This record gives sequence, structure tokens and C-alpha cells, in this order.
Amino acid sequence: MHVLQRSIEPADGTGKPFQYVAIRTDITELKEVELEFETSQQFLKIRTCNLSKRVAERTQELQVSKEAVEEANMTKTTFFPT
Repeated sequence: MHVLQRSIEPADGTGKPFQYVAIRTDITELKEVELEFETSQQFLKIRTCNLSKRVAERTQELQVSKEAVEEANMTKTTFFPT
């Protein structure tokens, strides 16, 4: 259980407290949601990093494939001129 506690000590005209008020608020649900949010953020950071790596890898693979196709096309043109 998480509790937020605040206290107020109103003062009279001379500056002396004449009353004490304590306020307690159960913030357990707020803390649980906060933890869930932080966990989700960490998960998304990991997924984003992994996705960026996959995109870079796939881009490299496509570049290699493109170069191979271009080379094959040049070879074909050399052997079979139009």
C-alpha cells in the first residue's frame, strides 16, 4: 500500500499553530499504473531498437540484392546486345 501524507498547521495572528490537519491519500493504484507505464515504455524502447536493427539489416540485404541484379543485367547486356 502506498500512502501520501500531508499535514497542514494553520497559524493564528501571532504565527503560532492553532490546529493540525493531516491528510492521507491512498495512491496504491496510481503507483501500480505508474509502474505499468514504465514497464511499457521499456518494452517499447526495446522493440523500437530491435525494429531499427531489422530495418538496417533488411536494407543492407536489399542493397546487396539490387547490386547483384544490376550486375546480372550488365552481364546479360554484354552477352546479348540489343
